[in-house]
Amino acid sequence: MDAVTLLKELNQQRRRKVPEEVNLDFAPPKWLPHLADNEGRIDHHSFELCVLYQLRGALRSGDAWLEGSRRSASPCGPIAPASWTPRGCGTGFLSPVIG
Repeated sequence: MDAVTLLKELNQQRRRKVPEEVNLDFAPPKWLPHLADNEGRIDHHSFELCVLYQLRGALRSGDAWLEGSRRSASPCGPIAPASWTPRGCGTGFLSPVIG
């Protein structure tokens, strides 16, 4: 979620440079060689694509959700039985306004 927030801030401020101290723990190992250029700077386009790709996976798996969405709704929603509590319930919320 930190990467989504950072991406939102960069886009709102119309900044193109990704901070060097950005946490890349969310990125799978196969993405890491593509995120930085030869000088070690994070490529904005690759970073954005990686964040959105990972967000897509989180939405599909239910690890993240959008309030008010039917397709990407919270697993804690009204259709879940009262006795069932998914792990991490309440931790993957995303604001519907991302950019």
